[in-house]
Amino acid sequence: MRHIYVYFLCVFVFFGSVFCQDPPPMPSAEVVIYEKTLNQFFSAMGPIHGVSHTSSGDCEWTVKNPHVVLQKEGAYFAADAHIQCGLINQNTVVKGVMDLGYDSEKNVISAKVKQASFELNFDFFGNKVHIMDVDISKYYKSQFQFTGPQPLQSQMVLQLPDGTTKNVTMKQSNTQLNLDTHRIVVSSDLEFK
Repeated sequence: MRHIYVYFLCVFVFFGSVFCQDPPPMPSAEVVIYEKTLNQFFSAMGPIHGVSHTSSGDCEWTVKNPHVVLQKEGAYFAADAHIQCGLINQNTVVKGVMDLGYDSEKNVISAKVKQASFELNFDFFGNKVHIMDVDISKYYKSQFQFTGPQPLQSQMVLQLPDGTTKNVTMKQSNTQLNLDTHRIVVSSDLEFK
């Protein structure tokens, strides 16, 4: 019977220590940009048209449905491409990588297509023949920019109850850009002196 009491005491202490830990400190400010926002930005550009020159002639292509996929591991770009080379019509997928950043001096969060390409192939008697890779990142030069978590003012004059004033300086520190599923989170701490 005594062993049962000791066992329950140990289980209670273990689970109590696991579930009663202090949560990690919260940042003073966060700015969250959702994947949907970036997708609306790229969709507003509309279809992208181009021509690639090959040794066997020109190939016209159209890129539609550009979208961004945000995951903890990275930010990816994708789209659908339709290619026409003479009598050959082909649909394929554009795959790419996004470049995300936060400039603390300018307080700007940015997202840009770093690399995006699709393969130009044709089917020759059941065999896939690779002609070339088409890099379309140059067509997506526009960069999405959004204001970060830095406060608008760095100094304030506070009116105290006794009628005097106090100068307070606000400084941003510990700024981090993190990726989560379907969102970019830029957080920072604010120090008041």
